[in-house]
Amino acid sequence: MKNTIEKKVLETILDRPIVLTIGGKTFNAARPTVATVIEASEYMSELPAIKLSDEDVLTEVLAIAPDCRPLGKVAAALILGAEPNKQSSLFRKRRKSKKIDHLADFILCSLTPTEMMSVIKQLLDIKTVTDFFAVTTSLTEVNLLRRARKAEEVEK
Repeated sequence: MKNTIEKKVLETILDRPIVLTIGGKTFNAARPTVATVIEASEYMSELPAIKLSDEDVLTEVLAIAPDCRPLGKVAAALILGAEPNKQSSLFRKRRKSKKIDHLADFILCSLTPTEMMSVIKQLLDIKTVTDFFAVTTSLTEVNLLRRARKAEEVEK
């Protein structure tokens, strides 16, 4: 592939960190890696299952609010990015990081809900999620096809 000016500009833009100011502090967040998306997803899985009725949304939201602390960890994981840990592997359950816990508390105390949504959207853009979903879906489909072929062979 040619090293065109457009390609160089695109690579520069994609490599540039996202600069965020939260509570008067500036953070440089790299674009999420696969490991970062996995780590943030682990914290997302700790959020309560929310099914709100149209009748009394405010009461229901306030009732589950205490269980939504992992939102801070989601944002913190996306800001800090996943780092290889000498004591654990990405494929084993991570120990809770004091760094993430500290930043999560700071974020929860500093951001409004609107700002939190903006930060998470900015860090975890739709393209990242779509690409991650495409990779995992296509590999899952390949695995399903393989199982179906093996089942056909057994039936014969």
